[in-house]
Amino acid sequence: VEPYLESCVESILAQNFEEFELILVDDGSPDNCPAICDAYGRKDKRVKVIHQKNQGVTAARKSGLKEASGDYVAFVDGDDRVMPEFLMRGYEKIEKTGAEMVVFSCIHEQEEESVRIVHEPVAEGLYQREDVREVIYPHLLMDDKMRHMTWYVSGKIIFRPLAERAFLIINEKISLGEDLLGIIRVYEEGKRVCLSREPLHR
Repeated sequence: VEPYLESCVESILAQNFEEFELILVDDGSPDNCPAICDAYGRKDKRVKVIHQKNQGVTAARKSGLKEASGDYVAFVDGDDRVMPEFLMRGYEKIEKTGAEMVVFSCIHEQEEESVRIVHEPVAEGLYQREDVREVIYPHLLMDDKMRHMTWYVSGKIIFRPLAERAFLIINEKISLGEDLLGIIRVYEEGKRVCLSREPLHR
């Protein structure tokens, strides 16, 4: 992700909500990513850097999660970006609804330079636990129209204790579909989930 890492980090540091910590996990990168991470760590006191030998994406996420100290966490892959309002809008929704997870829509940039917005296949709004089971569960894997809830962790802000219960138990040998394993558990255990159609990550 070296070609994308700086734009990713800059998009996070440019948030209009400033009270956050950014944990950069270098999972044994053989390129210039470790140096880029260290440079940001020296430049901004909100940035913490973890260097570890290569263990895969699941182990990297676990390392960041174990280091996190905030009430809520958001995972951002090194080739993703978030809009400047991402954290502020998440904070506002959490304050208003008490949601344990806030889910934003995704701006999907395809190779041919076309852009489309990926929304969840259900209406936006606040879902209590029973609503989650009745409305969201049927879409977790695939519905009768071949639609499903987004499985990636990007674009989601999750109550940290809930994220820990969901992601720290995933087998580190799993490197494909690990997002889905965690997200399903969040939906299973979360008491309130807020879905928004605002496209705030890409």
